Amino acid sequence: MKWTLLITAVVAVLFLLAQLVSLWAVRRVEQVPYRVVERLREVEVRAYPAQWAAGHSTQKARYAEAAPMGFRYLARYIFGGNDHEERIAMTAPVTLEQGDRGYTVFFGMPGGRSDHDLPVPDDPAVLVVERPPMRMACVRFGGHATDLRIAREVERLQRALEGSPWRAVGRPVVMGYDPPWQLLGRRNEVGIAVERADGQG
Repeated sequence: MKWTLLITAVVAVLFLLAQLVSLWAVRRVEQVPYRVVERLREVEVRAYPAQWAAGHSTQKARYAEAAPMGFRYLARYIFGGNDHEERIAMTAPVTLEQGDRGYTVFFGMPGGRSDHDLPVPDDPAVLVVERPPMRMACVRFGGHATDLRIAREVERLQRALEGSPWRAVGRPVVMGYDPPWQLLGRRNEVGIAVERADGQG
């Protein structure tokens, strides 16, 4: 009995240490820059600059299917599946944008990169595109993102925008900052492009 408790305690400590190391490593990954324009209670309205990104579109309508599929395509590209066989540094978050028939998954390219020096993907299903500057209202939540949780967070975001000077002008996007095995301190966000309803700013 003592040995069982001791082994369980050691495993728990090792697991906690592994999670903390993983969290530290994830937080050191370059993040897509933004500036907070306004706060609406738990919602941030952010200004994002134009950015180059690699994208893959899937007709998977469920987040649980679209996220890993898009990640696999984009991971091959940044891990050397391109005409230069170049490994490209990862950034955060991975962004999934809802469409009529599924999701488009995006990896932001590291700062300073553009179409002039980014390698061409080996797979034609991966496109390197410039995402335009935008203002986006975002709300943060923890745990693992699921279709049900995403729908609830989109509703929460839409309620926060009601009566505010901001109106939604785009489709919801889901932003994930952590690998699937990270259990502690997970950061997810739901966002939607917005503009000032009064035309100011």
